[in-house]
Amino acid sequence: MIAGPSGTFNTSTPEFDILVSANDDRSISGATDGSHYLVGFSTRGIVRSVLVSAGGVVGQQASTGRTGLDPMVAFDGTNYLLVWTDQNGGALGPSNVFGQFIDATGVESGSSFRITTEGSATLAGVAYGGGQYLVTYTRANLSGTTGLYGRTVSTAGAPGTRFLITNAFGTGNLNDLATDGTSFLAVWSSGAVGEAVKARLVDGARHSGPSRNPQLDFRAEYPIARRGVHRDELSGNLERLGRP
Repeated sequence: MIAGPSGTFNTSTPEFDILVSANDDRSISGATDGSHYLVGFSTRGIVRSVLVSAGGVVGQQASTGRTGLDPMVAFDGTNYLLVWTDQNGGALGPSNVFGQFIDATGVESGSSFRITTEGSATLAGVAYGGGQYLVTYTRANLSGTTGLYGRTVSTAGAPGTRFLITNAFGTGNLNDLATDGTSFLAVWSSGAVGEAVKARLVDGARHSGPSRNPQLDFRAEYPIARRGVHRDELSGNLERLGRP
């Protein structure tokens, strides 16, 4: 359904099903090329996608054939990038972030590819700006905190060098990502009990190749909110600006 300005639902535009099955179906992300939407989801643990028209017509599913969780989608003006936390090492084994390009007709373009290599990585976000994607993910730091990391991905599927977005001892839970078309804004809940919300601007141009020094390529981390020991949480979604 479509919500109106008063916050009420427009009942003339009915809710419709994208997927109904007896399996564990999960979906948390979609993206648009301006005329269609691509929805990423998993069913029975297999990562899939489906194209939905502006009129709500659900197309044929495309399957990556890989086991994973919580896929996310972004669009670069030509193709979509579907990314997910891949678990083909087993539910208890090392997990990494994988990607798969999908063309504007909903058909997979090329093969799935690995974005992270260090293991125990959990996908956090994806956005497109400045001619490349930024994929963020969480991973345990040596300090015992959960760090928020990033890697750029070219439109040809080449991942860049890993860089740490949070500070060395920061916690990057409850995070999200947005772009103005060139730079990216990463936001996250930080602190032992989530008592702060922080952000960092990432200069996409400075992360365009693996030769860059990731410690010099982002601007200072800064707090958005801090309230003693009270828990400050993100709203769960940022408005993504500059997306085609």
